[in-house]
Amino acid sequence: MDAPFFTSLRERPKRLTVPSVDYILRRCCEDAGLPRINAHALRHTAASMAIEGGMPLHRVRDLLGHSSVLVTSRYLHVTTADGPGTVSATGML
Repeated sequence: MDAPFFTSLRERPKRLTVPSVDYILRRCCEDAGLPRINAHALRHTAASMAIEGGMPLHRVRDLLGHSSVLVTSRYLHVTTADGPGTVSATGML
């Protein structure tokens, strides 16, 4: 099993669940006066930015644990920021 990305700060750290990460993010956003965001939105943003930064789609697929590049291709977004029909990962941001 891969090492957890998020762990608790307890003496014996353990993997945080998605609801736990969502709760922490919600509290941090509230404390900072920012709009709410959840773990899935951060995952989506990180994948989109990786693609935008030039990471090959098959590497993003492996990072996210997807079974197919077709699943990962949802992180590609068409935008007109760089011209008509340009594929961009941050078009939704």
